[in-house]
Amino acid sequence: MHCWGRAGAAPADAARGWLRCCFAAVPASEAHPEPAGGFCECGPVAGSSGEGSWRQPQLALTYAALASLLILGDTLEWLDADSVRRFLARAQLSDGSMASGLDAAQEAEPAEAGARSTAEAAPAAAVAAAAVAETTDRRGDLRFVFSALATEEMLWGIERRRSASLATAAPGASEAAAGSGGAAGSDSLSGSGESSGESSGPDRKSDCSRAQSSEAGFCAATVGTGPVGGCGVDRSAAVRYVLACQSHDGAFGLQPGQEGHGGATYCAVAALALAGALPGPRRDALLRCGAAPPPLRGLALRRLVSWLSRRHTDEGGFEGRPARGADVCYSWWLGASLQMVLGGDVDDLAGSAAAGGQLPILPSHSLENFTLLAQDLARGGFGKNPESGADPLHSAYALAGLALCKRARKALGLERVSASTGLPASVAMSAGIPEAHVCAAGVRREMFASL
Repeated sequence: MHCWGRAGAAPADAARGWLRCCFAAVPASEAHPEPAGGFCECGPVAGSSGEGSWRQPQLALTYAALASLLILGDTLEWLDADSVRRFLARAQLSDGSMASGLDAAQEAEPAEAGARSTAEAAPAAAVAAAAVAETTDRRGDLRFVFSALATEEMLWGIERRRSASLATAAPGASEAAAGSGGAAGSDSLSGSGESSGESSGPDRKSDCSRAQSSEAGFCAATVGTGPVGGCGVDRSAAVRYVLACQSHDGAFGLQPGQEGHGGATYCAVAALALAGALPGPRRDALLRCGAAPPPLRGLALRRLVSWLSRRHTDEGGFEGRPARGADVCYSWWLGASLQMVLGGDVDDLAGSAAAGGQLPILPSHSLENFTLLAQDLARGGFGKNPESGADPLHSAYALAGLALCKRARKALGLERVSASTGLPASVAMSAGIPEAHVCAAGVRREMFASL
């Protein structure tokens, strides 16, 4: 509805209140002396103990809840962001992947749930071999890597807005806040009201907001030994895991060794963009503070672009796998992936040579026509294809896919959607979240020429 300028049609206050009730804290324990938190299936139910699996935070639900709250106009200032960062850190497995939640992390690695690998960066092939040897349904996968990195980006948006507000209120205040770790007394993300003037040391490192709030803190957290004080995602390890999931044809499977798939490929490409491995503002931020962005060694870029472009079918839409038939939701998953890799609107990509060679992508009007034919004229909304009935998922991704095309945006009055987070562009901008893949064309060409 926001993409089409109809966000006001939803009962925003009631929806925001319900989503806030879905935030659940995981109490501190001997192994983890500070609480963690994220979003679960629903809020407390009258008469229940509140301890069922439905009250356990999940990564995908945390991403979806935060994105929904931002679309509904929530500033997230109430959120205990420190506890969410601890949740992300504890859900990351030693191979760099993310489990769906803390219970899944404990099941996957009972002896070291949430532990980070301290070994030197392993080649992607070694990570893949180790992961395939495990029972795959007990491991993390790319859905949760994307969910974690997108969640962290939304938490960063809170910090960016606060820094901008401080800079507007008093010149130099934002630099002072960054120098003290960015926790501004009672305005701390955790709501603890602690002083922001503590010196560095064990106490400071245990506070997520101080470790993560400034751009320099982000850089220190992203490279080398990983996030300070066990807060947030170890992005270098996550990127190694993503690269290990690329299959022989250039697509990405959810886990190493699995068949490539359009949805998994989107999660992989968006994760690379959000981690700063692809050209864009996140990579620029790392370079500005002297940090080396996560390397892309091992990425088969040309095979990836070839696989993505060959999923555009004679029907006019995209298919998620070879010979599976077009589905409107893949206009988003694959169109957004192409946009993040090559830049520009989907209807500008035909003939692009940014990754070497011409792209055999059909004119965008064929994608638009296929999507519009999938409308359910009786009930409204979109189905997966012209023969299917409408459902919320395909309705959302049909509009998001159309919004990737300049011509469709102009003709239908759609808003641009951020390819890396799935947020409407105006929501992402007001939330302090830059588009992760936007950069000068020359920078992209120079970087991709080395792959």
